[in-house]
Amino acid sequence: MINKLQELVDSEWAKKPDKREAMLLTTIGMAGEVGEIADNVKRFAWYDVPLDMDNLLEESGDVLHYLMACLSLQGFTLDDAATHQYLKYNKRFPNGWNEEEAVLKRDHKE
Repeated sequence: MINKLQELVDSEWAKKPDKREAMLLTTIGMAGEVGEIADNVKRFAWYDVPLDMDNLLEESGDVLHYLMACLSLQGFTLDDAATHQYLKYNKRFPNGWNEEEAVLKRDHKE
């Protein structure tokens, strides 16, 4: 399914000839969709109402769309980002996640 979605995303963003503008639009779009997820979670936490699961799934899909577009515009794939994250995580937590190492972030570059 990821490959099918990537094809759709790429066909949409290929119509944007200005790569700089496309990067800006994907980043702003992603931020907006994350904001919609945050609002859903805020209502859940603040007003003690059930989490809107349909909204969570829909907005997460929108975030995924913009993320895939942003990565693709720079020649990366979602798999590239996942691989990078996996390697970073394993470097930071070679024996599995623990709070002490998370706080220290020894591999983090300032």
